[in-house]
Amino acid sequence: MRLRINFKVMNTSNYALPETVAQRAIQHMNEDHADALLRYAHYFGERPSATAATMTGLDADGFDLSLLTSAGREDVRIPFRDPLQCDQDAHTRLVAMAVEARKALAV
Repeated sequence: MRLRINFKVMNTSNYALPETVAQRAIQHMNEDHADALLRYAHYFGERPSATAATMTGLDADGFDLSLLTSAGREDVRIPFRDPLQCDQDAHTRLVAMAVEARKALAV
């Protein structure tokens, strides 16, 4: 699988998530948090029919998921509400989003 790391700065902070941070986060999420990725797809991506999700990209503005659905594969972009401002924001934001999705989906 080819991972896509996005470096185009589209936010007002002019912060670009370093490639090493993005790669580490993507690997960690795919290896250890498949359940959270699927909740992101269901809640933030509004794809309740997704049965599996893999993170394929991460940048200061959001992240990309590759989903498995009954209709096949689908790619979806999940934007952050506010752009990341520093490296640590990626972890903090992903955890907060996982908590929000878990509560909203009542799981």
